[in-house]
Amino acid sequence: MGYRRDRETFFRTKNVVLTDRDELAFSRVIREFCPDVMFPGREMCGTELRTCMLSSIAHDCDDEVGICLPAPGDEQRWQINKKMERILVSPPVQYRLRRSNWEWHDPSKKWAFDLPLLGWGELLVGYPRDDEEMKKFAGKLLRLVNKVTTKGNTFGLDAALWSQSGHPDERRGLGSGLIVDPSEDIKLNKYYDDSLWDDRLPETPAWTRNIELPEDVLRIE
Repeated sequence: MGYRRDRETFFRTKNVVLTDRDELAFSRVIREFCPDVMFPGREMCGTELRTCMLSSIAHDCDDEVGICLPAPGDEQRWQINKKMERILVSPPVQYRLRRSNWEWHDPSKKWAFDLPLLGWGELLVGYPRDDEEMKKFAGKLLRLVNKVTTKGNTFGLDAALWSQSGHPDERRGLGSGLIVDPSEDIKLNKYYDDSLWDDRLPETPAWTRNIELPEDVLRIE
């Protein structure tokens, strides 16, 4: 949904819950859609963070990641970015993911799920006002995540399987606390098949999802 009419850029968002594995699969979806996509971010180099181009969203150390790719008609100019391995030609459509976190709510209260909750992330696109071509392109980018989410287009397939795997001993909640029905048939697709792709998850998670962790609760691994 767009913001006020006096804004030069309109935004649309979509709530999603994605694990590291979902993020890797989503990155592959984007690469299939646009091989020239670039994932600028930060990674650990020894004891220091360095800014560089990453192979996938899952390799980024930040809680919000940028996804950069050319809009229709910008493909030739975009090659400058690829050659220099830097974003010198800015994409006209913004594309960002605010990542899901483990959320630790007040443990003294009763919840419909067991802590921690794997909370909402948010996919965001921003496009120039009154540009119908960029609006359609932004909508297409927003829908790409549907290839790695469940029927409601909100939960990553791996996140949904994680929720189901807690049954019957744990109530593993997603988003606002929904527990995926263990009888629902959820299968990973080609975007999760490492044998078909040349990238992998980092050996250890690049970024911790923990927020608001109570002192008396052990940090989840």
